[in-house]
Amino acid sequence: SAGKISAGACSNTDSGPCLTFISRKGVSVCAATNCATNSDNTTAELLVKELGREASGVGTTAAGLDVVRDALAPVGPSAVSDELRFVDGSGLARENRVTCRLLVEVLESSPATGPLIGGLAVSGRTGTLDDRLRSDDLIGKVKAKTGTLDGVSALAGVAERADGTLVTFAVVVNGPVGDGGAEVLV
Repeated sequence: SAGKISAGACSNTDSGPCLTFISRKGVSVCAATNCATNSDNTTAELLVKELGREASGVGTTAAGLDVVRDALAPVGPSAVSDELRFVDGSGLARENRVTCRLLVEVLESSPATGPLIGGLAVSGRTGTLDDRLRSDDLIGKVKAKTGTLDGVSALAGVAERADGTLVTFAVVVNGPVGDGGAEVLV
């Protein structure tokens, strides 16, 4: 439906499942989930601008972030909280603010086999988690997105319990933590 972000297949990529945005004009824009797996900040920034261009004819970060806010609104009350602030599409601006609650709500509103969770890095196997969480009991059991800035470390995703059920989590650490700083998280 117009103005919605949903799972879809992209004809212009061989990189697996995609998120598809169907604009109000009926034009679809696809982004390979590789963007989340490998933390491709440039692609994330360009996607936000393209969402804005398709939705309003203006290919700016501000226009794209309006689309993102509209898409998040149905997720829950934390998606429209005054605590949130989106400044760029990549998440690299220090002025960005997001809550762990929103991250969990977005993940929980996404199908476990859908493109969002399917596009996350896999512990000990792919992307930014390729060399992390490599113990025998964790390899392949965690799908998550990492986020790191100087003095900030984040990890959000899903983890498979021993009984096969999934637990959703989000942790964001700002500032130094112990002797290792925020970087010890991931």
